[in-house]
Amino acid sequence: QMVSFVVICVVVFFAENLNTFLGLNWREFATQNYFDSGGLFLSTVFSAPLMLLVFTQMILALKRSMELVVEVKRLELQRNRRAKARDDSTQSTDKRSSGGSGSSDVNQADSGVRQRRAK
Repeated sequence: QMVSFVVICVVVFFAENLNTFLGLNWREFATQNYFDSGGLFLSTVFSAPLMLLVFTQMILALKRSMELVVEVKRLELQRNRRAKARDDSTQSTDKRSSGGSGSSDVNQADSGVRQRRAK
């Protein structure tokens, strides 16, 4: 899709040169000279539909990018909620198991487990 986008943009960019070339050589392939100096015919018949196609491709690419950003952010928020819930449940379990006595051995062991989980 990106290749076709770039190719179409390059073709439209060189449409003026193409119009000049076709204006000089119109007798070889046509019975009338459609290629005026302003390039109205080539712009109407050739460049305008291509630009419409490029514009459509760009809008669809932006829409898909937006959808991907939203999806990634939702997954990130879900992961953060799960991690917070896990941390909250671990802390509440720690408080119940230590009985609130503040035992330093339990707290040190728990912090060691958390550090290993984080790695």
